[in-house]
Amino acid sequence: MCPEDIRFAADPASDVVRGLAALGLDLTVVTAAGPGRSRAALAAALTAATGARPFAGVLSLLADEPRPHPEHPELPGGVALTLALVQALGDAGIDAPLWCVTRGTAVLGAGERPGPVSHAAVAGLGRTAALEHPGRWGGLVDLPPDPDERALRRLCAVLTSVTDEDQVAVRSTGVHGRRLLPAPVRRDPPPGRGAGDTFGHGTVLITGGTGGVGAQVARWLAKGGTGHLLLVSRSGARAAGADELRTELRELGAAVTIAACDAADPDRLRDVIGALPGEQPLTAVVHAAGVLDDGTLDSLTPARTAACLRAKLTAAHALHEATAGHDLAAFVVFSSLMGVVGNAGQAGYTAANAALEAFVAGRRAEGLPGTAIAWGAWAAGEGMLREDVVRRLRDRACPPWPRRRPSPRSAGRSPRTTASSSSPTPTGGASPTRRVRAPPPC
Repeated sequence: MCPEDIRFAADPASDVVRGLAALGLDLTVVTAAGPGRSRAALAAALTAATGARPFAGVLSLLADEPRPHPEHPELPGGVALTLALVQALGDAGIDAPLWCVTRGTAVLGAGERPGPVSHAAVAGLGRTAALEHPGRWGGLVDLPPDPDERALRRLCAVLTSVTDEDQVAVRSTGVHGRRLLPAPVRRDPPPGRGAGDTFGHGTVLITGGTGGVGAQVARWLAKGGTGHLLLVSRSGARAAGADELRTELRELGAAVTIAACDAADPDRLRDVIGALPGEQPLTAVVHAAGVLDDGTLDSLTPARTAACLRAKLTAAHALHEATAGHDLAAFVVFSSLMGVVGNAGQAGYTAANAALEAFVAGRRAEGLPGTAIAWGAWAAGEGMLREDVVRRLRDRACPPWPRRRPSPRSAGRSPRTTASSSSPTPTGGASPTRRVRAPPPC
């Protein structure tokens, strides 16, 4: 499945198809023909191309679509097309396993850089597809930007023979399987060390600052000695409980500004940041805003998926632009465990958080501060989850963060919190990958 007709396109997807064909694979190429292609159009194209002919699998190169969805600019075209493809395969009654190709979602060593955030979003979508449609899921295959013949031969071997791995990175040097390992335990900060040592001694901007999670972060920072908190949310001071929160934070010793601001609007963010007094410069950002729109893959639409990405990824990019030139001590984004492992019924949220973590990896690769914290579930009323979702996660051995205000010590020790790093390496005990014993290349 390609974004464009390979007879006329000169893009990475077309190069992969030509390379696999040269290796002797029997391929039927179906073209999406544009980032706004609907599930019905893709189902019709698949049916017309395949007919009654059986085939061994479906290889999607749709992540390589560089354009956004024509009606939803926050939604990368590759994500929109991958969603439509998963839906279309079900509509067309095609049960052959689906493999989705990404690039740069695995960073194997210092010589590699994080790939496009849209590819990470496709990977997040794929992790949910694996849980919702295990019977027709093949896996995720990460390729280098320009795979050579050796890498394509290994890709061929994965597609035809690997059955015990569904998230792999294929390189010329080998095939690596994705692994999640415990983060190293760090000692508690020394006595007297406060939030200012990490977040600077100026203003800390918190998106979603009047919501449940944002308010918890604000309390933690105020207790740690942060001098000025800038809480931004769509409702600003009109948000429920905003006045009480302001009073509480002031009693803890922090100056507080609450501003109505769409975090995805870089111009408005610049105005809010520009209004800060000179003696309280911006020194840190905590992006805690987000949107949930639960639903199975079959029920999702481009509009619903775009809303999740806008709240997480578009807002992060707006913060990145609005803070350019500021000497930030920290740029922290709140991601989710769902972006790491997927979750049935939360494909849009999973894709958004996976993309958010890739965005932070890109900042770190540029030498900028960036930390992504993949939280588990917060208790209902604290985060965004409904009580029935919290119960379901508890049944899956993922109980919610307790309904209490976290201290600096407890926040650093949560076993349900994962800090994402940007550059995992393929060797050593701390690696999130391992070499897969693949069959001989075809």
